[in-house]
Amino acid sequence: MDEFGLSVLLGTKMRAFREENAGKPASKLLNSTRKAFGTDAARVLEQLHLTERAKEKTPSLAARHWLFSTKSYEQCTSEPVARYKAKRMDVGGQAFTDLTAGAGVDAWFIGAEAGRLQLVEADPLHAAYLSANFAGRSHRLWVGTAEEVLTQLEAGGVAYLDPDRRPAGRRVYDFSDATPDVLLLLPQLLQKFNKLWLKASPMLDVTACLHQLAPH
Repeated sequence: MDEFGLSVLLGTKMRAFREENAGKPASKLLNSTRKAFGTDAARVLEQLHLTERAKEKTPSLAARHWLFSTKSYEQCTSEPVARYKAKRMDVGGQAFTDLTAGAGVDAWFIGAEAGRLQLVEADPLHAAYLSANFAGRSHRLWVGTAEEVLTQLEAGGVAYLDPDRRPAGRRVYDFSDATPDVLLLLPQLLQKFNKLWLKASPMLDVTACLHQLAPH
């Protein structure tokens, strides 16, 4: 856990620093952050800056001082969209599994009333942040790709998969080009869970998408 500086980011010193400097933009806190945190200053400043930005994108999570990396923040769902997904999926008391949890924004809102919550995340840093962000909510966190941990996951309920459409730094649109390969994994997912929600690129042709999924 300390590998990612969580003892600093979640510590009483960080809490006091936030309270003391509430309302001040992160750009004005460079010197005071260096003085207070030394070699941990860059990590602390990143969180202060991302919390500031998150006040617009995910306001209720920003109020909780949600931990983001720059990458997870840029890729995460906005709060209004996450709330919309939660309403549409209507998980209720069912089990909910987020197979590509990322920053955890979708899982936080969609799984708010889930009877059982499972999070899957391949990036160790993002997994460590998820563990901290969901500390007050019952959950099981699996560190690895969906393919790697699928057989270990508890079956049943609703699952959600938002594949990475920039797996090698280039944008892709097709399900089979994303990570994980949705079409390859789909038979196992449909066998494992009662209901599966997939997020597709808005650039993916609907007819082609239906044709790809039809055999399953």
